[in-house]
Amino acid sequence: MSNLTDALFGMLSGTVGASRILLHNCRFEGAGTSLYGAEAILELFRTHPLRLEFLEAMQGERTATIFAQDAQGPVALFADLYAGHIARLWYLAPTPLPGDSHERIDVPFDPDFGYLVPSVAFEAADHPELSAAHVTRIAAAAAHLFLAGESAEPIRSRFAPEITHCRPHVLRAFSQGDAAAALMIVTAYRTSDQPGPVQFSAALRLGDDSFRDLLLVVDDGQCARELERSWRPSFVRNL
Repeated sequence: MSNLTDALFGMLSGTVGASRILLHNCRFEGAGTSLYGAEAILELFRTHPLRLEFLEAMQGERTATIFAQDAQGPVALFADLYAGHIARLWYLAPTPLPGDSHERIDVPFDPDFGYLVPSVAFEAADHPELSAAHVTRIAAAAAHLFLAGESAEPIRSRFAPEITHCRPHVLRAFSQGDAAAALMIVTAYRTSDQPGPVQFSAALRLGDDSFRDLLLVVDDGQCARELERSWRPSFVRNL
């Protein structure tokens, strides 16, 4: 493992010395939790250390990702890097992290939320570390996994029966040699009697032109928290 991977695993296992890899104003999101500041992040894992089995890692100048396994299933970490330190960190896991859900008000903003034209929200120009050869592969993989009518398999989430009309937004993507990795924010509708959207993260790693070795981690921990909360829409009116 690299020095960054070692340090991240140390942080997740509650090692105090791992603080050197986080910027003071680092933001942490995932598994139903959102934190701001290195001290709050470190305190979470000091009090609730994790034990993970390393699978593989990729790292560029601006982005890094780690895929691992815990007792419940696959885990992924995505990090924004600044001068070798972590400025923002996403953690995707099969179960929620300890802590209370943060209250929020949903503001509808997407004029195409009716999914009249299902698509992957992806601007290749926003991902300078993604090679041109991987652009169509990332878009095709996201469509294959999440777009209704195109998926060759059910969504790999235990909440698949409770969500529909998934729309993936590629938030981060980068290449390392022949492999590529992407972090997506997926917006979906609930299928239950309680209306409203849910939003969760998914990370994927591609190794070749087929989907045979595709590695996918869905943040079921975040999805669980989303389905627990009630939808509170708020509309902004011009006065």
